Amino acid sequence: VDTIPAAHALVLALCGPLLAQLGDPLSLALPGADTDGIDAFRIVLEQEVVRYNKLHSAMRHSLEQLTEAIDGRGVMTKSLDAVFHAILVLRVPQEWKDTIGDVSHKALASWAAELDKRLKLLREWCAYGPPASFYLPGLIFPQGLLAAIRQQYGRKNDIAIDTLQLHTQPTKILDPDGLRWIPDIGAYGGVYIHGLVLEGGRWEAQTGLLKDPVADGDGV
Repeated sequence: VDTIPAAHALVLALCGPLLAQLGDPLSLALPGADTDGIDAFRIVLEQEVVRYNKLHSAMRHSLEQLTEAIDGRGVMTKSLDAVFHAILVLRVPQEWKDTIGDVSHKALASWAAELDKRLKLLREWCAYGPPASFYLPGLIFPQGLLAAIRQQYGRKNDIAIDTLQLHTQPTKILDPDGLRWIPDIGAYGGVYIHGLVLEGGRWEAQTGLLKDPVADGDGV
């Protein structure tokens, strides 16, 4: 008898913070009339905003409907029941993952933390333009950014895009905020990215070498 109310209380306690985290849908101002040519990075942003807003709509709708159903003000449908049981066991509802083609197996807490980083990237990008460093895992379709880098460079230098290849050069900068003191890499036709994770090894920034992993995960 006590299990059902306790389960309802737990799910309600989790729904509130998730709804608060979502905030408002992302909005992107129209480009100015003086915009010159095609901005490949803006196209990436526009596509990411559309994808995220679909996720935003799906999450908000199911969380609000689920809250009402638990409170007795709505009907617990089959889809809401699936969301309920996923949240109860701290998993990401499949309905949300399907909205953006997410195939990860992260627990709800780590997935929500990742969502928070993703929102920070997109909101700042919408408000202030491309960031000094892109949090690559924060993009729903990161391949779009990689394609945009080649497109932007090819158009700027009048080079066929299909002849260009990406080259990655690791830096010794551990905090993206440190890039404020570095010349704008965009002038050279590239971007900074961060947030990548190594499996089965670690990157030692001081020496610029791959090392064996360590027990505490330091440097990975």
